[in-house]
Formats: sequence, structure tokens, C-alpha cells
Amino acid sequence: MFTVEEIFERAVFYENRNQISDAKCFYDQLIDYDENISLKIIERAAQFYCGRGDVEKTNHYSKKGILQGGNIGVFGELLTCSFELAEVQNKKDLSFIEFLSEQPNVKFYPSVHYRTVKILMKNGKNVYHELLTLNQSVEQLFLLNSSEYASLYVEITLLLIELEWKKGNIPQSRFYLRKLLGLPFDYLSNTEEIFAWAIQLDLLFSELQTRKDFIRLRSQISREVNHMIDVIIKIETGTFSLEEANLLRGCSFNQQFLEKKKLLYLLYLKSLINRLAPKEIEALICFPKDWLAVKLYVSHTGLEGLPFFNKVFTDHADLPEAVKWYQRLIATKNSQVVQTSLKGKNTQEISSNTSLEEVSVTVFGGGEKIGGTSILVSVKGHHILLDAGMHLNEETFFPNYSLLDEMGLSFRDLDALLISHAHLDHTGAVPYVHAINPELPIYATEETRAIMRVLLKDLWKNNHGEEGFYSEAVLQSTLYSILPMKQSFIIPSKGSYWKVTVFPSGHILGAVSIYLEMEGVNILFTGDYSIENQYTVKGMSLPEDLPVDVLITEGTYGYQPSNTRLSRKEQEQELINQIETVMERKGTLLIPAFAVGRSQEIVLILKNYFKDKPYLPFYVYLDGMVPEVCKIYEQYSEAKQKDSLFFGGGILVASQFYQKGQFDSFFKQSIEQGRNVIISSSGMLAENSASARYAEKLVTVSENSIAFTGYLDEESPGFKLSQLKYHNEKNLVINGKEKPIQAEIVNFRLSAHASREEIIHTVLSLNPRRVLLVHGEHEQIYQAPRSDRKAYFTLLDLLADLPMEVIAAKNGTIYLLEDQG
Repeated sequence: MFTVEEIFERAVFYENRNQISDAKCFYDQLIDYDENISLKIIERAAQFYCGRGDVEKTNHYSKKGILQGGNIGVFGELLTCSFELAEVQNKKDLSFIEFLSEQPNVKFYPSVHYRTVKILMKNGKNVYHELLTLNQSVEQLFLLNSSEYASLYVEITLLLIELEWKKGNIPQSRFYLRKLLGLPFDYLSNTEEIFAWAIQLDLLFSELQTRKDFIRLRSQISREVNHMIDVIIKIETGTFSLEEANLLRGCSFNQQFLEKKKLLYLLYLKSLINRLAPKEIEALICFPKDWLAVKLYVSHTGLEGLPFFNKVFTDHADLPEAVKWYQRLIATKNSQVVQTSLKGKNTQEISSNTSLEEVSVTVFGGGEKIGGTSILVSVKGHHILLDAGMHLNEETFFPNYSLLDEMGLSFRDLDALLISHAHLDHTGAVPYVHAINPELPIYATEETRAIMRVLLKDLWKNNHGEEGFYSEAVLQSTLYSILPMKQSFIIPSKGSYWKVTVFPSGHILGAVSIYLEMEGVNILFTGDYSIENQYTVKGMSLPEDLPVDVLITEGTYGYQPSNTRLSRKEQEQELINQIETVMERKGTLLIPAFAVGRSQEIVLILKNYFKDKPYLPFYVYLDGMVPEVCKIYEQYSEAKQKDSLFFGGGILVASQFYQKGQFDSFFKQSIEQGRNVIISSSGMLAENSASARYAEKLVTVSENSIAFTGYLDEESPGFKLSQLKYHNEKNLVINGKEKPIQAEIVNFRLSAHASREEIIHTVLSLNPRRVLLVHGEHEQIYQAPRSDRKAYFTLLDLLADLPMEVIAAKNGTIYLLEDQG
């Protein structure tokens, strides 16, 4: 009778001498000693069986090795290799790959993690969030050690291109492709795949072909793809012939999407010689995500094609060519010029005859930064103030209004203060302004006024001891003085008047875009806005053909890449998936959320997802200002229902379970047990906030998770925590206490702001003469790792070279908008 060690030694002896059948005989005997073998033996056995193509035993020993604390880099590699063998043998078992993906330490082995994610994705599993996290980690590694991680970086980016394309997120897919198009030659791999995507996503001629090493790169790709490249270049340079069409027609491609692209280019070639048949034109509508198809359709239908172009424009708004085409078509529509094709000929652009002399916009705050929004609109000696917000995470609370003195004005020269919505970065300085001029009329919607009462009182409670902060008496006087904002009303102004019309902006409850008419000048201030419908509010919808001379619009998501292009439904599902994952491992999920808007959305997302159940399958605790704001939302809800909109069915108000000094007891008895979701303000984990109090206790347990769902200021504790996973730090100060971070930290984008593409769509649809971009970090430029070109075109990039003046507004600046001679 041999011992385990003796059996193993004989197995290795025969294996080293390539006597495989004898080696297998001894390795097979190890199964009888399964409970007593060491990691060294497990690893060698797994490697042996993998080399022999024995999927079952490879999986068995690899999983056993991981469970016994073995190296995931080694055993994970064996599991992924085993799965690939199983695919060939038509007996794949995804459960072992799913097991591997659930291991917390797999993220420390990026190559194994990538192969795991790729297998899951190819087998229909939702790995979007996991792939984004992996991508960000590998980006950091690529920056630190480019030669070692270049190939992995390229492969992960290509996987993201494919995934975003399949989801229909075309601008995001192009963003990832652009990251590769700027890489130096030595870092590029998978060249044929990169060229294929450049063709599919319409970046071959405009961006890939401009590389100095373009010809050298072409030498690495197949003849068929090179044929298509020749055709595209000759079409774009106007040197095509019928020979190109015949050449392309004879090509066949492995990628199905290139076969479809080939058909579109054949149609394009035909259109350059003869007009397409009506059926061929109509068939192009079946390709709304393909810019070549859209361009072909619009070029043949002209203004008749505008409804279709309008519907699909945001899928192509990251392409400068698409932006110019759309602007020309809108200008043509507005000038009522009838033309049958959009080729840039005979296009008349008729602008408003109203002079913008003595029209100015002064930005006190909320220009190149998010926070402290306060903007003065002046038209021919009449002045009106839009918003009065507080700064976020800065030494000074309020905007600097000293420019009024430079303009020879005071607050007594202003006709009114109009509030777009209740968030503190738009309202926190309202009492400050009221203290300076108590006679200044302040207007807000009823809903905004109700929310302001809650937010401003809490703001005063936490800051009234600070030097220069307003008194409680001023706060009460301010809240009492706010006048209700009707849908349309008049504000008198020194022998004239402002006509004010407001449109719901879709941001939060009560939020509006403000339309001003004065002395023939039309000005629209969008405020913060969202185009997509939310559970709590409908998206912004402006009247068609609204005349706008000056547009002041937010640019929040216009300068840095984000996944805001992910559909609302997909964003919600990603959050639900994370909640279910944390509940399965009996953890607690904390969602630090803005008290207004985001918190209510999350509650309704949960209630809608589990609407067939009388109770949620876990407890949801609301804390901070969230419950109070939920009551306001219920008060103004249009939905008529018997049950509470936000409470009940497992949704609880946390403060009802603890009084002052009893929080620790409540946490121990209710939260530590797991299977809870906490939705609490503040959204950025501000120190001493309710969410920070939970975070300090939750972050030390690996089963728990913290999910951020919105904007995080770079100075906030929430931002620092969200970035920790991309660095080597293990500890962080939370709520004034240094804590080891063990919990899973994730980010979602349940955005209540317009995306970059939606902002561009709004700007072009309104076709103003002047555009001021505010509420955005204009000076930030995204730099892709090791890239020598732009991977992300900002709002300013995409709105350049259009027949309208676009201004990236800065704080402390007066903008004179008169026409330049």
C-alpha cells in the first residue's frame, strides 16, 4: 500500500519520462486520497489532466486548489483552459467559470480575470459592470508597465468595443476604439480586428487612415479587408470606379457585421452613379446604428428624412461629420429652404434679425465648475438673476458677486431671482442674496419651494456656525418670501417687462428650464436637465421651433467619458444585479444618494422590479434627509394610488428604529445581520452625514458593498473611496476614522443629466446664435493611456466650426453677446 506522497512521486517519475499511460495510472489513484493531498500535488495533478485534455479532472483539482487557498493565477488559468477544451469536446460546464468569477482575489490576476469575463460574455452572461472594472484596473497597469500589459489592454478594449456595439451604445463603442487608434505601433496587437471595427464604426478614413504608420499596419491584415479599405479610401477621395464595386462584391468576410457593411458600401457606390431605388432607400432605415446608412438615407431624402435623423442622431453625435450634417439640415428646415439632397449646396442660413447689442451674460458661479451656479442675464439695461447656488467642497460657500460693482450695478438693480431647481448648488446662496436685498422677488415652482425648505434648513443646521453664514432669521424670511412660479408670467422692469415661460426640465421634481423674452431677445436657460423619462419625472420636452437667440445650457457630462449612453433600463438592471449579488452573499449594500431625486428613483426602481411581491425580499432602510424628501414627492405625485408611493412593503425609515445615541445598537441588531439595502444622504459620503456613518461600519466587511450612483466631486470622500480599487492603498479615512477597506465598491450611472450626445442634440435642434456652456468642467481633457490623439471629443470639439458662437463659460466673467462686425 503506497502513501499519497509515494503515489505522487511515481506519477511524476513516469510523467517526466513521457510514459503518460503509467503516469495517468498513478495520478488516477490520487482521487482515493482526495481529502489529504497537498496544494503541490493538487496543482501538478490539475496541470497533468489539463495537458491530457481531461476536462472533468482538471476542473475538479483546479476548484479544489482554489478552495484550499491555492494561487488563483495558476488554478484560474487551468479552469479557463479546461473550458476551452470542453468547448471543443462539446461538453462545456459554465459553473466552474462562474465559480472562478466569484472569487474575490481573481481581480488581482488580470489575465485570468479577462479570460473569465470573456468566456462568460460569449456565453450570454451579463458581465458589463465587471468588464468596466477590469478595464479600469488594466489601464492603470498598462500605464505603469506598458510593454507587459499592452496586449491584454488591447484585448480588453476590443471586448468592450464589441459589448458596447451589441448593446447599441455606438458612441461609447467608438470611444473605446479611438483609445486603440492612438496607440504607438509597438503596443498594437489584433490589428485585423481593429481595422474591422474601424470600418464598421466609420472611423477608418477620418481617423485610422491619418496614422503615419497606416501602410505598415495594413501589411498585417487580410487581403479581403484591404480590398474594402481601398474602396473606402477611393470613395472618400472621389477616385472610385466601377472596378472597385466589382472588387468589393467579390470579397467575403468572417465577421457578419462586415458583410452587412459591404452591402452598404455597394449601395453607396451605386448612389454615386445613379439614384437609389425607393425600396433601397427605405431599407436603409433598418440600419439606424450605422452612420453610413444614415448618411445615405438623409442624402436621398433631405428634409423628409429629418424625423429619422432626429431620432437616431444621438447614436452618431460623437462624429464631427454627423454633427455638421444635422446642423445644416436643421438650419435648412428653420430657413424653410426646400432641397432634395444634403450636399451642402444652395443651403441658406437665415438668422434672427434681432440685435444682440447690449445683451450680456455674467457668470458668478457654475461656469467651468459644478457648484455655486448663479448667472446674470442683462438685456438693454434690464437684469435678471438665474439661480444662486453654493460651492461644493470649497473654502467659500457663496458665489463672488463683486462683478456687480464693476458693472455699476447692485442687487437693487436686479428685477428678480429665478430658481431652476432645488439642489443646493443652485439654491444654497438664495438666503445670502435675500439678506443683501430682501426686496428682490424670488420665484420657484411649488415643488422646488417645498424641497428648498428641507435642504436649506439642513444646510443651516450644519453650517450656521461658519463665519459669514446667514442667520436663521434670514433663512426663515427667505423661505417665506419665495413666490410661486407659474408656467408663464410677467416680471416688470423699468418701463418694460420680462416674459418668463418655464418648461419641466426632467432633472428632479419641480425642476424647470427658464425661457426669457425681453425687447425681442429670446434666451433659454436649460438648468440641469434630463431627456430620458425617470420614474419620478418625465424627461425635458421643449416646444418645437422655439426661437432661441441665446442658449445657456449645462455641460455636466460633456467633457469626460462616462457610460451615460447606457439605456436607463440597462442602468437599472445593473443596479438590481448588484443588489441581488450582495443579498446572496448575505451582505449589506449602502447606496449613498442625493436626498432629492436620486434616492426616490432608486426606491421606485426597487418597487417596480419587485412589484409582483407584497414585500421586498430584503429590508430597505431610508436615512438622512431621504424620508422627508420622499414625503414631498408623494405630496406632489400625479399618481393616484391607495398605498404609499415610497414606504411600506419592506421599505423602512431607519430613524424610527433608533434615537440619539442608539445608532450603534440599531446597527448591530438590524444591519450587521446582512441582507439589507440602505439608501441614505449624502451622495458623496460627506463627513458626519448619515451615509458616512453607515460607511464607516460597513467598509471593513468583504460581504458588504457601497454603490455610488451619481456625480462625485473629486475632493469628496465618496470620490476617494470610489477610486481606491484602482490604487494600492488598503486604508481610507471614512467619517474621520481610518478604516481598512474590505467591502466591494462599485459605481453606477443613474444619471439625471443629459449625456454629451443629448446636449449636442439640444443645441443643434434649437439652433441659437450664441451658446454658453455652463455647469461643466470645460478645461478637463481626457487622455487615453499611451495615446497620441484624442479618444474623447468634448462638447467644445464637436460644436466647433459651426455657424454659431459657442462659449465655454468661466466664473467671474462678463460675456458681451453683440454681433461682431
